Amino acid sequence: MDALAQRAEDSWRWVQQLIEQKNTRAYDEAGTNLKKLQQLARYQGKTAEFQARVETLATQYTHFKAFTERLKKANLY
Repeated sequence: MDALAQRAEDSWRWVQQLIEQKNTRAYDEAGTNLKKLQQLARYQGKTAEFQARVETLATQYTHFKAFTERLKKANLY
């Protein structure tokens, strides 16, 4: 977890870059990374902050239906 914590902001940027690729494989990878970030947030006691960031992504990319469906299916949003 400590290694992920050190690169958390890079991971969030990577998630956003993946979403912007607008393809299934990238959405799946973004979801995997978000799950890891969710675990980190639980570990650090920052679940509210994590959830707020995911909601921001969902709102920002609301027109990317396949992505938002994956968020819901993974119980991230």
